[in-house]
Amino acid sequence: MNFLSKLFRKKPALLDWRTFTEHFANRARERGYRVEIHWGEDLAHSAIAFGHADDNAYTAYLDSVWQEYQNAPDALDALIDARLDVLDQMAESAAAPNASQIFPNIKNDAWLEAAKAMRREGGADPDEILNQPLAGDIHLVYMLDTGNAFRDMHRSELGELGIADEAALHDKAIANLRQYAMSRIEAEAYDGGIHRLVLDGFLDAALLLILPQIIDTSDFPHGIITAVPARDALIYCDANDPDAIRILQEIAQDLFAAAPYAVSAHLYRLKDGELSEYTPD
Repeated sequence: MNFLSKLFRKKPALLDWRTFTEHFANRARERGYRVEIHWGEDLAHSAIAFGHADDNAYTAYLDSVWQEYQNAPDALDALIDARLDVLDQMAESAAAPNASQIFPNIKNDAWLEAAKAMRREGGADPDEILNQPLAGDIHLVYMLDTGNAFRDMHRSELGELGIADEAALHDKAIANLRQYAMSRIEAEAYDGGIHRLVLDGFLDAALLLILPQIIDTSDFPHGIITAVPARDALIYCDANDPDAIRILQEIAQDLFAAAPYAVSAHLYRLKDGELSEYTPD
């Protein structure tokens, strides 16, 4: 198990996530932003709300810049400044997003509840967050790619994006993911019948939503057992291979416990296009 787990583990950061978040907030204050940190149980469930003289408000999750910081700790301030430059441009242009920026992602119960709590605290409607339950403790959440970060999409934005309803939203998000992913996906196979799909470190888990379109399902007539223990981890095996399922479960639990952006420790069965939670015997 250890050699597989090491493939997914991140390098340790020099700052802990709370200090990192506070440093980001202080850099933003130096630029004149009003900043409020919404603390969650970890970085994935925390966010920074920015206000500026234009009265526009922006909420950012720091997932992507944190990951870049782990890979290049000496570039901390440069990484933050690059994000703030984008925020400055957004404040200046207030450009409306377009439908090509819509992507689906997979989040867990805890993330969704934390996101709703942040909106309640800010006096906003928590039901504005567009999401659909999938199975077990995971949900499909719609996000907008702002260029350097993803933010959750709100129901009130459907009209300005030209999206008629949630069915059309789902179709557009899946189409965008498919178009983005198909030329970028890498497939990896390991001993013990374990497979992994690799994308970009941010939308890897979301590949679960288009898995039947990526792999040859005829190779798995009994279905697939899959796991999304972390944002950057989609692993799966043959549903008719009990030894591989046992290994998959151990890996999923190990990765879920170690990941900075954990999703789910559960296993899921995918058969005939239907996803359900799987409980090993």
